[in-house]
Amino acid sequence: MVRRCKRCVLPETYPGIRFNNDGVCNYCLNHKPVMYEGESALLNILNDNRNKGQDYDCIVPVSGGKDSAFVLNQVKEVYRMRTLAFHYDSGFVSRQAKENLRNIIKTLNVDFVIVKSSRDTQRHCLSNSIRTWTRNPSAESLPTLCYGCKNGYLGGAYRIAKEKKIPLIIVGDALIENAQQMRRQTALMPHRLVIISLALKFLKNPFYLNPHYIHDYIYAQMEFPLPKNENDGPIRILHFYNFVKYDQQKILSTVEKELNWKKMEGFVSTWRFDCEIHAVLEYMLEKRFGFTEKDEFYSEAIRNGEMSREEALERLRLERDPKVISRRRAIMHKVFDKLNLSEKERYIILNCKSLIDS
Repeated sequence: MVRRCKRCVLPETYPGIRFNNDGVCNYCLNHKPVMYEGESALLNILNDNRNKGQDYDCIVPVSGGKDSAFVLNQVKEVYRMRTLAFHYDSGFVSRQAKENLRNIIKTLNVDFVIVKSSRDTQRHCLSNSIRTWTRNPSAESLPTLCYGCKNGYLGGAYRIAKEKKIPLIIVGDALIENAQQMRRQTALMPHRLVIISLALKFLKNPFYLNPHYIHDYIYAQMEFPLPKNENDGPIRILHFYNFVKYDQQKILSTVEKELNWKKMEGFVSTWRFDCEIHAVLEYMLEKRFGFTEKDEFYSEAIRNGEMSREEALERLRLERDPKVISRRRAIMHKVFDKLNLSEKERYIILNCKSLIDS
């Protein structure tokens, strides 16, 4: 039986976790509530950028997930901004996410632009990262799965904003999501300085110095370069959920009723299904470390009073239902097919160990 925190649901296998005498983890004991800047501050920024652009006041990146759909709806319908919707097609967008995008755009009657890599950067980066890791699978790490995506959706939106003279980019990443990701990444780093941690990772697996890996990594950064400063210059980046409370129930109710948004059939959670790569990440996290992103996300939701511990435990139980696991594995193999992985490489990923160790 896995020991879990008595206040949240993080398991004893979580990186850096410690329990006090009452069974409460250090992440709960050190938790600081999310502080939102408030709607009045949001309105000030929106009004400052209203009618400043040539054809649009803002551009909103959308993935097909509920969070960005809610942001697009609020910005266009509630705050009445002249809005351009933007989507970065990584090549790994789920079927349901694509359907949601069509429904959202049609319902809101909003202008829409899709950007793809000129040379399938995301697939090249992911393929090289996974293949490099399988050459020497490390017990302390996982292959880097998402490093091309931020450049695609944020750098891509920035490029379109410059081309169309749009003064504001409004993104729908959540503070509680960013907090838990940063916590895990920091806990897994062998050194507190990122550059030294990367150097140590390369030393443990010299295959990361492969010219193809380095070339694709640099190309991913250059094709859709990120702005140097999010709040300085002619284009500002606004994080919607830094201002407005991240209310899961309100978000889900709004997008389902008003935008004909649907979650993936057969799945429990509405979170992170829009990208097929996350099925691989979820599997490898659980296989290697005994937890998934859901354990993190639900724990952060508990700490912020958005979910009870009992509800989180029930969701985690349902997430591990054999039918749900089977659907997730089917998506994983779909990703493996897109990457043309060999049977040996698939074995190493599915077992998180080399053939020699098995």
